[in-house]
Amino acid sequence: MKINLPLNSFSFFKTITGSGFLLFVLFFPVAALISSVIALMVGKTHALGAWFSMWRSSRLSWRYVWSVFFLTIIVSYLGFQVLEFKTLLFVTNLLFVFHFIFDEFVLGEEGGGDISTILSGLNSLFLLTLILLRDNYIPDLSIMTLFAFSGMVLLLELIYLKEINWFFIQGKVLLAFVFISYLFVIDSRYIIGVLLMFHYFFWFAYPVYKLHKYKRSERDGFIMLLVILLGTSFYLAIINSLFSPDVLQAGIQTFLVGTIAHILSTAPFAGLLGLKPPQYSKDTHGQEK
Repeated sequence: MKINLPLNSFSFFKTITGSGFLLFVLFFPVAALISSVIALMVGKTHALGAWFSMWRSSRLSWRYVWSVFFLTIIVSYLGFQVLEFKTLLFVTNLLFVFHFIFDEFVLGEEGGGDISTILSGLNSLFLLTLILLRDNYIPDLSIMTLFAFSGMVLLLELIYLKEINWFFIQGKVLLAFVFISYLFVIDSRYIIGVLLMFHYFFWFAYPVYKLHKYKRSERDGFIMLLVILLGTSFYLAIINSLFSPDVLQAGIQTFLVGTIAHILSTAPFAGLLGLKPPQYSKDTHGQEK
């Protein structure tokens, strides 16, 4: 079995800092609530940042823009007029879990398409799905069922395991966090809030890392854009919180609808809507960027 744990990689940074954040939440559960609140505030920044990133990489097309426009209208109608809030929340959380696990493959530099890697992602995906079902629709789902199911998938993963890398380690840290959080009776909504913050932070950090590595001249401008977007997100969230609970409820619904539209318009669905594939070129050192 091969061991591939390079220290000079983004995956190393992601595993160490991400594990530290998850460990902090376990020792201070109130951080889960705080993470959920902050995640609501910076959600707009994440969505706008994704559009900015696609525009800067020349991947946008008119077909994609119009597809996302009509998709947003449909999702908004369903979210505000058809689905009950509980159903909307469940669907959003379920889609986010898939989106989160999928992005772990993208941001994990050692992530690949081998069976072991796929099973590692599926284990977290299925486990979180079962927890969401237990908290929303199947209250009598036994914790032993969760252990047994996850243990079976983990055994299959180890059978096919060919390489121990940072993606493998991070997957086990994530599984441990979800299990321990659930044993500590941390509500699944707050677990999702923690994963949202995890997702947002590394989505912001990864482009900065890539720009620092390949295009340092553009790095500072990108960081400034993120700071501005974060500032406006916090400002609008605080202003909304000063109004009535109904306004706050509408703000949360808008966040959920926007999250669904964002997930369905990004990888792996974006190509179906017309988003152009990424274009790679060589920098002065012969590296892809």
